[in-house]
Amino acid sequence: MNPTDVRPFVATGQTVTIAATPASTANTLILPSNTNRAGNVEMPQTCRVVNGGTGIVFFKFGISTDTASQTLDTPMLPNTTDVFWVPAGATHILVIAAAAATATVYATPGQGGG
Repeated sequence: MNPTDVRPFVATGQTVTIAATPASTANTLILPSNTNRAGNVEMPQTCRVVNGGTGIVFFKFGISTDTASQTLDTPMLPNTTDVFWVPAGATHILVIAAAAATATVYATPGQGGG
């Protein structure tokens, strides 16, 4: 695959709905196996993340025992959407809301980035 290829996002798994609070939560991403993925199995796994709330949330990809941090992890502004690569070995999305905030976050596994 040419690294300059741009391919639109295609969902390959189920959307996970997360109630984000100021306490970190680990939420399982339902990632299909390489043999069942839609699209090109050579493409890296991605995840479309939507912050549907009115507060900032912070997130990262990892495993069930990891925690999200309000100072170290990726912030998402309210009412924004972006697509991120999921690192190899990650099985969860870890989410925490800014202090005194709550938000609904949606995470959809897939491929592509558009």
